[in-house]
Amino acid sequence: MERTRLIEAWERILEFKSNADAQLRLSNTIHYTIMIASLLTSLLSVAYEQVTHCDEDGFCLPPRWLAVFKWSVSLLPLLSAFLLSCDSRFSPHTKWAELAIAASAVETEVYQYRTRVNEYAPQLKKHALLEEGPSGKQNGKSAGSKQETAKKRRGAGAEASVTRRGTFSKNLEEVHNRLMNGDMTGGSLTPLRPDAFWEFQRKLMNQPGQAHQEDSASEPLL
Repeated sequence: MERTRLIEAWERILEFKSNADAQLRLSNTIHYTIMIASLLTSLLSVAYEQVTHCDEDGFCLPPRWLAVFKWSVSLLPLLSAFLLSCDSRFSPHTKWAELAIAASAVETEVYQYRTRVNEYAPQLKKHALLEEGPSGKQNGKSAGSKQETAKKRRGAGAEASVTRRGTFSKNLEEVHNRLMNGDMTGGSLTPLRPDAFWEFQRKLMNQPGQAHQEDSASEPLL
């Protein structure tokens, strides 16, 4: 159960990172294409002004090439406007940032869960149980007060017993919900390959080509 929960968390991290890389590549492609189109538009505009007139020797550019220059100068700004609209509509750079933040948030939760710090610290249970003071030595308190205290302790103990695993699942779900309620709303995540996690772990262990072992000692991520 514990091992499966951690594998699913790492697969979610890899899924977010993989989709973040795809969104970053798309964003860079759009931005670089816009830059190139703008530069070509400027260069071709200047060149078109020069070739529309014949030189001193009477040489003129053939009408066919003049048409090419004319259409190029006309279409390149339209291409730039279209790409700017796509960038504004799909916001790949913003999606990349949200996916990268979500992957880092899930990874943080995994390491905190494994090291049992912050919300996952085991002493939280002890503090919750001892919050009302030691049992059996409540001199001067009424029976009703003792029952109330015992009830609070049982509630605190039950809450503390599910804090670590329950909090882990709840926090991962909150990260996913925040991501899907942002610019990723309505967008779909590209799923990972079934062996993506094990391939990532082999690379991390510097052992490419070696099949994963079931022994948890050889699986540092778990």
